[in-house]
Amino acid sequence: MVKENAISLSNFELYDAQKTFLWLHDNVLRELFAMQDKPDWETHLNYFKKTLNDSTQSVYKINYNDKHIGNCGFKYITKLTGELWIYIGEQNHRGKGLGLLACKKLVEIGFSKFNFERIFLHVLKKNIPAIKMYKKLNFQETFESEFDKLIWKERIKDNIKMELLNMEYKNAI
Repeated sequence: MVKENAISLSNFELYDAQKTFLWLHDNVLRELFAMQDKPDWETHLNYFKKTLNDSTQSVYKINYNDKHIGNCGFKYITKLTGELWIYIGEQNHRGKGLGLLACKKLVEIGFSKFNFERIFLHVLKKNIPAIKMYKKLNFQETFESEFDKLIWKERIKDNIKMELLNMEYKNAI
């Protein structure tokens, strides 16, 4: 059993992109994120330079006993909402409940630091472990918006949209 305090989130820094670059060459991880191609270094680095300077995004690294094992964050941040994303990059740390603990901490950041009224996410229908994890945190399936369809385009059919309302979360803890 993993102790909750063994997991922490810290701000993602540009130098963390190198480890992330290696993780994204893992075919299993890319498949779970519906990424078709392995990234090249220059594109990957530019993506993180842009993301880290984007006020509508917030990126964290997931640490297990002070070792960087994954990443998570929010994108499309508005005054009331943000879209959650998370992955455990270190293959030997997947399936051990670490993602659940990290996701719980990220949800708490969303509702306390950002004062979101609602957190939403998209998950591939075939990613059953992730769907189960989100349901443990009381995320519920919801309908896709026109914005979602614009962003996801034809890939929308492969996703499930889930959301968690602040009030529902507070009532559950």
